Amino acid sequence: MKRLCLVAIALLPLLAPSAASAGPISLFEVAFNVDGNGYSSIAGFQPHDLDAGSGSPFDVSAFDFVTGLGSIELKVGGAGNHSVFGYFDLDLADSNNSLFDDLGEALGAAGAGQGFEIDEPGFAGYPAPQSDIYSHVFGGVLEDANNLAAPDDVAMALSMLFALNPGEQGVLVFSASTTDPGGFRLRQFDQSGAEVFLSSSLRVVPAPVPEPVMTLLLSVAMAGGAMRRRFRARS
Repeated sequence: MKRLCLVAIALLPLLAPSAASAGPISLFEVAFNVDGNGYSSIAGFQPHDLDAGSGSPFDVSAFDFVTGLGSIELKVGGAGNHSVFGYFDLDLADSNNSLFDDLGEALGAAGAGQGFEIDEPGFAGYPAPQSDIYSHVFGGVLEDANNLAAPDDVAMALSMLFALNPGEQGVLVFSASTTDPGGFRLRQFDQSGAEVFLSSSLRVVPAPVPEPVMTLLLSVAMAGGAMRRRFRARS
């Protein structure tokens, strides 16, 4: 299905030449599965749009939804096991304006809990019949494999499985860049020399104290201080 969409997109420059100025890298879709909850950059995706204002758990301020470059941050809390899957369908248009001559590869060694998959893309609500990467992302299991036998349209996915203790919060960052970040990353490239790297990171930090609890703690501390002052005054 995406092939039909992309054929139509490829014909747009013929109808409106100014559209060709969009650049060699563009975003078709970015999507996430966070502990079983789905999010997508495609408007109207159910159950959640990725960038839904104050209701979104993502910080997308450093991400460009036109080029697909930049970073997306996500904070996950709650003691126990967690899983986050990120799916990036980026298009590299070479001088022939072909989207079906890309390749992909995994570079570096995956860390604990990291997984990946490279394949032909699916997209929101319409997994491509020739590819199962999209269903794997939302099914919660990646194959840790590059399934491309020849140049084609490419999508990449990374996963992070981790556990949190009480009082901890996971801060995850998924980044797409034309600069090689090193470490474990996925690379998508085409014959024109265009390339993009996808990487992810996780750091565990103390969970923020909810504001009502913080207010209660401050009230208790102030009350305790007042009681000590009164006790000293009587003494």
